Amino acid sequence: MIRRHFSCPGPISYTLSLVLLQVLAACSPSPPLIPPGTVPIDLDKPAPDALLTYWLTPYLDPPRDPFTAGIVYEVGGDFFLGPEDSLRSRAPGLLPLLDQPSINWESFTAFLQNTWHTAAGHPERVDGWMQRAGNWRESEGWIRIPVKGSMSPFVRIVSVKESAVVAALSERARGGILQYPEGTLFAADHMNEGQIVETTIMWKRGPGKWDYASYDGGGRLAIEVFKEPKPLQSPVQCLGCHTGNRAFEPERSFPASASDGPDGARYIDVDDASRDATVTALLNEHLQRSDTILGLYATIYLSRVRSRVLSGRGTPADSLLLTQQGIPITSDAS
Repeated sequence: MIRRHFSCPGPISYTLSLVLLQVLAACSPSPPLIPPGTVPIDLDKPAPDALLTYWLTPYLDPPRDPFTAGIVYEVGGDFFLGPEDSLRSRAPGLLPLLDQPSINWESFTAFLQNTWHTAAGHPERVDGWMQRAGNWRESEGWIRIPVKGSMSPFVRIVSVKESAVVAALSERARGGILQYPEGTLFAADHMNEGQIVETTIMWKRGPGKWDYASYDGGGRLAIEVFKEPKPLQSPVQCLGCHTGNRAFEPERSFPASASDGPDGARYIDVDDASRDATVTALLNEHLQRSDTILGLYATIYLSRVRSRVLSGRGTPADSLLLTQQGIPITSDAS
C-alpha cells in the first residue's frame, strides 16, 4: 500500500497565500456603490431602464438621461432612485417618490399621471399646441384623415403637416425608415355628432422621443381618454400602444376594409386614390411602426402621388419622389 503524507503549509507557503489573496482582492472589480437614502424601483416591466429614461428625463433641469445625471442607479439589474440631495438639486419634482419604501408600477404611474405633463411643459389648453405648431383645424398645408378604429369609439380626424410627412419620406429615402423631424405634431380631434369631445396630441420632442397629451371637449388638459369599459390613462397607456407590436384595425386591413369592432364600423375614410396596394405593401407602415407612428400617413400621401402619376396628372417631382421610395411609376398591370 502506498501511503501519502500531508502536512500543513509552512510559514513561507502561508505568507504567499495571503499575498495572493490580497492581490486577487485588489484586482477584483468593486461593486457599484448605492448612495444612502435611495429608494428601490421595481416596475416589473420589460426594459425598465428604457422606461425610466423616457419618463424621468423631463423632470431633470435641464432634461437629460437620469442614469448619467446620477439620480437613478442600476446594480445587477436592480434600480434605485435618489438620494434626496441629488433630486433636490437636479430633479426636485421627483422628491415625492422618496416618501415610500419602494416604487412599483402602480405608484410610479399614479405619480406620472399627476405630474408628468407639467414636467414636460405641456400647455394647459389645447390652443397652446396651435401656437407651437399651427392651426390644424383651419390652416392649409395639413393632411387630415378621418379614422374610426380600436383606440376610440369616436371618429378621430387626425391631422399632420404635409411638410412633416415629406420630411419623413426623405429620411426613409436616405436611411430606409420613416423618421419625422423634431417638432412634428399629430393632432386628433375626436368627434361625436359634429362636436369635438376630446383631442389627443403627439409631439416629437427629440430623436425617437414623442410626448403624448390629451384634452377634453373644452380644450383643457386631461389625464384620461374615453373608452369602454374603462378610460385610457394618458399619457402612460399611450406610450405602451405606440411602442408595442400589436396590430390595430383599421390600419391592419388597409387598403381593404376592416371588419366591425365592439364600437361598430372601423375605417379610414379616404378615397380609392389613397388606397394603393403596392404602396401599402412596400411601406408596411403600420406593422413596421417606424418612429412609433401607427397611422398610415405616408402610405396615403404616396398613394395619392402615385395616382396622379398613373393618371398623367403628376409632376416630375412626383415621379422623382416615387422613384426615391422604390415605388414603380407605371401601372402594376403594365
